[in-house]
Amino acid sequence: MRIEYLLFNILVLLGPAILSFHPKYMFIRNWVPALLAIVFVAVPFILWDALVAGNHWTFNPAFTSGLQVFNLPVSELAFFLTVPFACLFTWEILLRNQQKQQVIPDWLIFILISVFLVSGIFALLSGKTYTGTVSLVWSLVLGYGILGRDSLVSKPVFWKYLGVITLFILVFNGYLTARPVVLYNPEVITGWHIGTIPVEDFLYGYSLIGLNVMVYEKFRRKLYRNELTTSSPKQPTIQIQHSRCIVTIKEKQR
Repeated sequence: MRIEYLLFNILVLLGPAILSFHPKYMFIRNWVPALLAIVFVAVPFILWDALVAGNHWTFNPAFTSGLQVFNLPVSELAFFLTVPFACLFTWEILLRNQQKQQVIPDWLIFILISVFLVSGIFALLSGKTYTGTVSLVWSLVLGYGILGRDSLVSKPVFWKYLGVITLFILVFNGYLTARPVVLYNPEVITGWHIGTIPVEDFLYGYSLIGLNVMVYEKFRRKLYRNELTTSSPKQPTIQIQHSRCIVTIKEKQR
């Protein structure tokens, strides 16, 4: 069915979009920073996709419509909107349930960055261009995430989030590669698979979704900071004093 990939995107988006209005989640309040982050990250990833489509991977015409933009099926473009949206919704749920945990040391993150950086360069020199490119991109995403005052990759919740994303990759990419909707050039990958999924796709998913959540958090903080600074300082405030506190203060004064 030629609209199957498009239906896949609709199903991915449907649940999180509906639950965004649920009083328990109210993710609709964060739609603006979410959509800004999704579009911001989609641009370089779509450009990457367009540059390597036909070389690193191709799309099965049996499951995609004939309509294309930038030599990509419209359902592939939708992928960069629907999947990140669903994952950001999941991120918000994890944040609501997180507990304060010890920060992961920067030196450990730098080791990970170095491993993927060196591995990527070695893979490129070996002709495994998808393996090398995605390894380098993931190292750059990790490097971006460790910058600034609030290092997101140093928080255990981020790695817990990637654990959930791994499950999503197994389900979603498992479907896309098993049908198969996406076909890979064996000459540009290692040939290592988990089920029908090339191991490179896990790094691709981590890079796409990891960068989305990093940019989302930056946009959200900036937007909410602007809302606070532009709010009227003349609005009345109500101070409530607990009677037990007043009694304690009077006893100390005696």
